[in-house]
Amino acid sequence: MTHFAVAEAFEGNSVTWMEKVSDEDYATGPTEG
Repeated sequence: MTHFAVAEAFEGNSVTWMEKVSDEDYATGPTEG
């Protein structure tokens, strides 16, 4: 198996991380919005 990924960097960053999620929040899953 091969995995190949290409990402464009914007201002030197290819990813923008948001807030951390607790294990409890992750296990709960998404909320209806």
